[in-house]
Amino acid sequence: MLPDTLAELQTIWWGRIILIVSFYLLAWMFHHLSKYLARRIVQVKRFSAKRPGMRPERLLTLRDLASSGLTFLGFGLATLFSLSLFVDADTLVWMIGLFSAAFGLGHGRYSAISSLAPALSLKTPST
Repeated sequence: MLPDTLAELQTIWWGRIILIVSFYLLAWMFHHLSKYLARRIVQVKRFSAKRPGMRPERLLTLRDLASSGLTFLGFGLATLFSLSLFVDADTLVWMIGLFSAAFGLGHGRYSAISSLAPALSLKTPST
């Protein structure tokens, strides 16, 4: 007894498992494709003939950074799609908004504390 539509597949417990595995399988395939995409993104030398090319180390760093960002995007979307099988869409939007606000506000607070900590630990010379 196989389900006819995607909506029926989401209601069966093994159907949800199949969807989750397929989401992460697509993310894994996108991960391997991201190395090629990042290589194409970073090739800026061919667009500017006036400037000399970048050092190979810098190009490698930029390529790895772009590849990691694309991989994070792929697995983040797979996680988001997997959560959408169990949680309503408006709850997911609120959850993403609150987490991004918490990370944004938390960064400002911790950077202020980390910049004040060395100044507070300085000792004045005794006379």
